[in-house]
Amino acid sequence: NVDPARDMLLVDGPVDALDHAAPYFAYGSKIGFDATRKLPGEGQVRPWPDEIRMNDEVMNLVDRRWGEYGIPGSGARTP
Repeated sequence: NVDPARDMLLVDGPVDALDHAAPYFAYGSKIGFDATRKLPGEGQVRPWPDEIRMNDEVMNLVDRRWGEYGIPGSGARTP
């Protein structure tokens, strides 16, 4: 539910002097994305979709295989 025209901002200006990807010393561009749920007046005209939830079969599979994924943390679910 990100609309690039509404939810993306690209700006040129000062950047960190240690940003070696910048084309010029301490000057470059930054990009920002607003992927948050929109408030009234922010241009969201369609209803926000329901949150997607994994079914128990998928959740149990992920729990069993968590150690194989190489992601730090216990993989414990939060209610």
